[in-house]
Amino acid sequence: MFNESLTLSNRVVIPQLALGTWLIDDGKAADAVRAAVEIG
Repeated sequence: MFNESLTLSNRVVIPQLALGTWLIDDGKAADAVRAAVEIG
């Protein structure tokens, strides 16, 4: 996993996450995200 983070405008630092869904067709993206959430 990445060890990168983002700083919001209110100076809160959050982890940067990516599921790699930008290349998936719209119809399949929801299923991919749902599966990732279920896996944890």
